[in-house]
Amino acid sequence: CNGKWGNFNDPCTWGHPPAPPLPKIRNHVGKVKLGVKILTYNLEWWKTGGGAAPFVMESSSKKIPYDVMGFQECENPWQLLWQADWQSDYHAIHVAHGRNVQLCIAYRNTTWELLSSGDAWASQDQKYGSRYMMWARLRNTKTKEILFFANHHGPLPLNSGGVPGGPATASALLGQVAKNSESGDAIILVGDFNADGGSLTIRQLECRMNHVAWGDKYNGVDNIFANVAFSHISRGHGKSLYGGNSDHDALEVFVDLSPKDSDMAFL
Repeated sequence: CNGKWGNFNDPCTWGHPPAPPLPKIRNHVGKVKLGVKILTYNLEWWKTGGGAAPFVMESSSKKIPYDVMGFQECENPWQLLWQADWQSDYHAIHVAHGRNVQLCIAYRNTTWELLSSGDAWASQDQKYGSRYMMWARLRNTKTKEILFFANHHGPLPLNSGGVPGGPATASALLGQVAKNSESGDAIILVGDFNADGGSLTIRQLECRMNHVAWGDKYNGVDNIFANVAFSHISRGHGKSLYGGNSDHDALEVFVDLSPKDSDMAFL
């Protein structure tokens, strides 16, 4: 690094250089009253085959349905939707790069329409190879508000940031978000990051987005970030959902996309 390292008084510069500087993410400014209910869940599909995930999904959405859900280790999202009897209400997107990269997004098609989707390399696991982020850019059919929703499964070992390290992994994730979202988009990034709140991956993501929810398992490796003010997070820090048979618990959060001084959309 030629003697050029980050300012150690500022965690947002640790590792930069040699890693690229952290890309900037635009803050969301709400225009209409709108709340979204979000779920992230590592299904451990190789062991459970989806298991009790449909029960967790259905039992936690009886009052308010999920708008968008992100799944990791997810080989067949359509199976989940059929078992939950949601096949008419949700559309699913599946990304696979070999057996070790299995990511899914499901969005409520009665409320949202798909504008674009994609995926990109984000890091490298020391044992299982490449790790990706996938995304879907969605427009609310009533309010026309646009949501950029991204889903990631992070590299092992835990808290390492994988082969590139935490700063490079955080930079890659933020870079893809910045590149594929547009000005005015609400942005939500979810996943099993295989990194908890003390890791450089999570700490540097916090430099550009609000860390609005984290789970219980493995000291909080399941996380949700958003480009909205934390005051617009109902049930702050999210809620872990039990009853599945994965080695992770599902994590839900309500994100309010309403204008700054308006009443919470979920109240």
